[in-house]
Amino acid sequence: MQLQVLALARAALVLGPWALGAATAAIVTIDFEKLDGDPTTRPLAADDRSMVSYEEQGYQFTFLASPNPGTINPTGFGSWGSDSLNRPLGSSRALYNAGVQPDDAYGEPGFTILTRADGLAFDLLSIELSHYSNYVAEGNPAALITFTGTRADNSTTTATASVETFGFQPFAIGSLTNVVQVRWQQTATYAHQFDNLVLNQAQGGNPPSGVPEPGSLALAGLALAGLLGARRSRA
Repeated sequence: MQLQVLALARAALVLGPWALGAATAAIVTIDFEKLDGDPTTRPLAADDRSMVSYEEQGYQFTFLASPNPGTINPTGFGSWGSDSLNRPLGSSRALYNAGVQPDDAYGEPGFTILTRADGLAFDLLSIELSHYSNYVAEGNPAALITFTGTRADNSTTTATASVETFGFQPFAIGSLTNVVQVRWQQTATYAHQFDNLVLNQAQGGNPPSGVPEPGSLALAGLALAGLLGARRSRA
């Protein structure tokens, strides 16, 4: 019995870090629905919203001006209200990068920067994309988006999506894993909006401020109890 307890204690010590990583992994969906009741976002026409940055479930969206932003290029993000013709029929809240003007007078489109608020690594698993407006008169041409993920060692990985419709379509993204930042530019001429980002904290990451999860605390307690019990038996 003593050997069994001691073996279990040692196993708990070995598995503790792995259990911590598994316990902190969490898949979340960013759907922007909290904008409906958020008093910090400035109302525009009807129930449209605008904001400099946005945070939800521990993920931060930050606006970055392009190297050639122009003189009156708008900054930040917007979200169309329920009565806007730019919200696809049947869709809910979404976000768009407000630096959408591509011509010389307004400069180049702005960038969207996605990070975790605590700086930990994450995976971008999928995202829903739609044209910014119904470009039916222009034949709804494709808007090509390149997502660039940056990892902690400064290496990068990319994924692309071609937005061809006014109406949200899901895009699975398999390459943007274990990244600390995802960056993409608002598309010129035919802009886009985005919704329902599915994200996962990268495996093995530590929780904010290094506080152990309950699972790892239980394993640590088991290890300590087993070692103390083995010591008493020897005495």
